[in-house]
Amino acid sequence: MIPNSLQGLRVIDVKIGDSPLDLTAEYTVAINDFISVGGDGYEMLSKYDVEAEFGTYEEIFANYLNTNGTAGSEVSGRITVKETVAEEPAPVEPVEPEEPESVPEPEPAPVETVPEPAAEVTYIVVSGDVLWKIAEKYDTTWEILTEYNNLANPHLIFPDQAIKIPVK
Repeated sequence: MIPNSLQGLRVIDVKIGDSPLDLTAEYTVAINDFISVGGDGYEMLSKYDVEAEFGTYEEIFANYLNTNGTAGSEVSGRITVKETVAEEPAPVEPVEPEEPESVPEPEPAPVETVPEPAAEVTYIVVSGDVLWKIAEKYDTTWEILTEYNNLANPHLIFPDQAIKIPVK
């Protein structure tokens, strides 16, 4: 099967060297084994005999090196190896640390603890809130919240209302 990306494309000119292809002549071509058995849609090639089979490029190259070695190959001079010996640094004698003069440590200044002012949290009421649930959430009572916020009726709180909660 010819891939969709190649369908509709046609060969329009083939030359053998500088000469045009002779449609009456027979040619020997080198192809891989996959194509020779009709792979990639080249079924027309599978009807011809295989004249010779060779290994992969890697196998051919490895066989050549194993048979011939590197005889005949010359160094191009692009890479040079320089024999340089790194000088070893002279050994360093350890130095004994000097004893520091004893300096009396200053006495620490007394630390004053200043109590932080009592802070408060502002809670914004959402739909469905009731004062006793808000109080429970902050470990207090609805009565304390009523008094702290000067609420005339603790049963009337509204969404988006700010309730101040004293921090213990």
